[in-house]
Amino acid sequence: MFKKVLYTLTLCLCSYQAMADDKINVCATSQMYNALSAIAAARDDMNTYFASGTDLYAQISNNDRKCNILISSDEKLPIQLIRSNRAEAASMLPLVRAPLVLWSKNPRLFNNGSTMAISDRQLESLAIAKTELTPVGFATHQIVSKSAFPTNYIKDKLFRAEHEYEVYSMVDSENVQAGFVSKPLVTSRNRMANGSYWVVPKDYHADILYYITIVDKAENTDKIVDLYKFLKDDKSALESYELFGFENLNSAENKGQSELKGFK
Repeated sequence: MFKKVLYTLTLCLCSYQAMADDKINVCATSQMYNALSAIAAARDDMNTYFASGTDLYAQISNNDRKCNILISSDEKLPIQLIRSNRAEAASMLPLVRAPLVLWSKNPRLFNNGSTMAISDRQLESLAIAKTELTPVGFATHQIVSKSAFPTNYIKDKLFRAEHEYEVYSMVDSENVQAGFVSKPLVTSRNRMANGSYWVVPKDYHADILYYITIVDKAENTDKIVDLYKFLKDDKSALESYELFGFENLNSAENKGQSELKGFK
């Protein structure tokens, strides 16, 4: 009797493992967590895993993480994988755009997207991501380097972070008054985090694009391609991205944007 029960349990475990192995592994940088988790909750054919771009590259390169589809917050990661023959070059395409926002925990600082605090030099401290490390850092530099965005009066209160998560932490803890981050980082199901923000007009800076790439389709080729197409083109998937702060590539302009006087 015991052997029969053990045999049945073994069959169940093997069946469960086979079902788990049959799922497609979608790996993404952490900013995609909310949007992809919502998509995965409505499907039974995908697993999700989230990490920084650096960690994803190391895990995929060392065969520590099996990823069939990759969504990255810049083009650097998929290009590295393509060069090492670990991703398909033809599948690397832009997926969505991430709007850039200047965010503060103070609900009145950028009330209704107002830029008065910038023009009137009311900022007390500012956090920005380093220019050379991420697209958010590069886009931020394009803003703060303009005379229309004065920072000389707070040069001793201008904090440079390694990445936007560090900027977020500085502002969230209220150690810094405001900071530039991508909108998905402070958006939860179509609602912004506490505070106020200015959506930077997208023609003020280079696009912050997310890319989708097929990394490994050695198994379940058709299923992987089908999910890749779904994540890239399906209306419900695109709506999920927008719900959590991303922007459709075909969108004409950012919602709620205000022009900054004198910005060229």
